[in-house]
Amino acid sequence: MQAIAVENSNNKKLGGMSTTYASLQTCPKDCPFLKSKSCYAMMGPCAVTKDRIGAKRANSKLSIAKQEARAIDTLSGRWPLRIHTIGDCSTAAAARTVAKAAKRFMAKHNEAAYTYTHAWRTVPRSAWGKVSVLASCETVTEVRAAKAKGYAATLVLEKFASDSVHFVNGVRVMPCLKQTGRSRSCLDCGLCMKEASLKKAGLTIGFKVHGPSVKAAMMLAAKNPVPKTPKASTTL
Repeated sequence: MQAIAVENSNNKKLGGMSTTYASLQTCPKDCPFLKSKSCYAMMGPCAVTKDRIGAKRANSKLSIAKQEARAIDTLSGRWPLRIHTIGDCSTAAAARTVAKAAKRFMAKHNEAAYTYTHAWRTVPRSAWGKVSVLASCETVTEVRAAKAKGYAATLVLEKFASDSVHFVNGVRVMPCLKQTGRSRSCLDCGLCMKEASLKKAGLTIGFKVHGPSVKAAMMLAAKNPVPKTPKASTTL
């Protein structure tokens, strides 16, 4: 199997909700974390699962999405669902397949299903249906582009300027409450499950880099170069 679902995750960040894991083959090839080998799935407990469902041969993204949909259908629906603790849907067909399963999941006990995607450039927001989906971004330019395509967004930062809502180059950022210690888990917080509310409030969720943080910080620095200060003229 290249996609699995877990009824109650033991991931402390998630706080016991349901989740899915899919092969990294499902991720878009231009994902900067994948390209720089700085994805959090490449270390710690997630790496064990990543290796377990990693493919020895390439399979289509749609076939893996169908496996994931079948796995979602086995869940009770009594807890919220984090789609893709590992993985993504990088084609519209794959997103629609997983979204249909998520819709069936949500109908069981009216619990939310949410996810993040690096494929927001090519997969239309409509493909995700009722799933609360947030575009994963690394620059404020990307945040604006994702919002123009109808997505709510997240922004990865090397550090937070404040633990409260603040602006990053004109983008209104709410730092992750779990990372700032103001919530015990994603289950307790629930902000990422409320895409419509985030859009209405003009909020972008901020995440501090995690996983192979040194590599991730280097990738972010490359994507967000510090402007050079012009030298003062000595001409009179």
